[in-house]
Amino acid sequence: LPEIARLLGGYDVKIFSVAASTDESVFAACAEAGVPVIRIMVNIEQDGYKAAEERTRRKLEQLVPLCGKYGVKVGVQQHYGNFVIDSNGIMRLMDGLSSDHVG
Repeated sequence: LPEIARLLGGYDVKIFSVAASTDESVFAACAEAGVPVIRIMVNIEQDGYKAAEERTRRKLEQLVPLCGKYGVKVGVQQHYGNFVIDSNGIMRLMDGLSSDHVG
């Protein structure tokens, strides 16, 4: 990621976000490359919407220290299908979390 970001930067192209896992190595690569956001989606599995919401909320809370350490935000993306699909669902996940870390 850092190498491609430098290459694209030579053409005045900046990477604003990546859709990726939230492993620490991804945070580190984003920080080095100057990519401010890692995008994730909330997958609703067979255990249902509420369980997916609770699981994701815990995950987001656990990611806050990595966000602070690397200066990279986690962006929750709505998506059609078996995912959180609207802004109300996203707002519920964001409630009480710092917009410096999650958005």
